[in-house]
Amino acid sequence: MEMSEILALGRKINSAIETSSSLKALRKRIGGILPRAIKQKVLSVLAKRGPAIARALRPLAQVPPIRRALRALAPGHGIPSFVCCHLSVVESFHVRLSASTGFDYQGSQADSVGNVLFWRGRRGYEWETTRIFCLLARESRFMADIGANTGVFSLLALAVNPEISVIAFEPHPLVFRRLTANISLNKWFDRCRLEDCALSDQRGSAPLFVPKWGYLPTGSRLAPWGNDRKVASTVRTRVDTLDSAVGEFGLPDLIKIDVEGHEPKVLAGMQGILRQAPPTIILECNPGGPADAIEDILSPCGYKFYHLTNKGPTWCQEIIPDLSQRFRNWLCLPPGKRLPRAK
Repeated sequence: MEMSEILALGRKINSAIETSSSLKALRKRIGGILPRAIKQKVLSVLAKRGPAIARALRPLAQVPPIRRALRALAPGHGIPSFVCCHLSVVESFHVRLSASTGFDYQGSQADSVGNVLFWRGRRGYEWETTRIFCLLARESRFMADIGANTGVFSLLALAVNPEISVIAFEPHPLVFRRLTANISLNKWFDRCRLEDCALSDQRGSAPLFVPKWGYLPTGSRLAPWGNDRKVASTVRTRVDTLDSAVGEFGLPDLIKIDVEGHEPKVLAGMQGILRQAPPTIILECNPGGPADAIEDILSPCGYKFYHLTNKGPTWCQEIIPDLSQRFRNWLCLPPGKRLPRAK
């Protein structure tokens, strides 16, 4: 930015400070003034300080009155996610979805997903995706959760639809134990089947590459990283195909896939399902990910692609990953399926 632009920006911010009637109004006006590049830079710098901020807050967060106050800070807009994901919660707690629905969750050491749910509520965790997912789950019969992690999407489906059945796949042993604990806590084993395996385009076994970051790894994958320094260890895991795994349980009509770039192999292993009754699919696609390969499999089946953002599902002719990595998930709708509407 030129010096004249910086000075003009300073004058606008000073005017906003002087004329804003509240902190909320000021934050809104500043957000409209700051160029996008500057806001992204500020957020990037703050995100790098997340662990340090969390360490500073941790002693205070253990004091019951302060803990309750921090958690009550406008769910979804309280402690920033880059801080609360490092603020561990080692206890069970309730996640409220509505006045009559919700689920219990067992927090554990370094469970970033559980931390965000505890401190920010369900709106704090991938709200652009979970809100559309819950609408889809309400009208579904059988959901497959591929790369289930600790089970948030399985828990959401089981909570909002008492008639739905779920099959969840998670290959990492430690994460699978957390998934099992969460389903057990809610007593949903009668509607949820858990499989400690990975899915691909063929059956057998394969090494699971586990990242270095985190006590509870959330990015394990069958495909190795290009940089071996990111790998902490490997675990041998059973591998199945979705066509084979669902077997006598029938055809899932809703599928969530989050497998760190292995999506094309998972889709290749469910060709029977795609031919017989194409399901609604929500999947993750990051920059540098296999967007073209995903399209090559789903486009011939007549799928339409919607990018899930904070503005709602946005139709796109092709899958173009979000370079900011803020909105990573895509909704893939089969022929004849319409976007669900909130009731």
